[in-house]
Amino acid sequence: MNIIFNIVGGIGKCIAATAVLKAIKTQYPNSKVIVFSQFPNIFKNNPNILPRGLLCHHCNRGMGALKDDPKLLRKVLKYLEK
Repeated sequence: MNIIFNIVGGIGKCIAATAVLKAIKTQYPNSKVIVFSQFPNIFKNNPNILPRGLLCHHCNRGMGALKDDPKLLRKVLKYLEK
């Protein structure tokens, strides 16, 4: 099960959210927690979150614009590497 956790606010809210994330992982130990935050580095060493589950709002919006399609992302990458 994936759990999406969107934190809207500043660094203080992100820090406070770490306790909530720990409680979520305790309740659902086999779940994958995906965190959306303007400050993803706060969660970088959090053992309750997989590193791939961290996205800043810029990356989240970009992936949304690409419809979460890996083929479109590869096309963008090719364009950028020219």
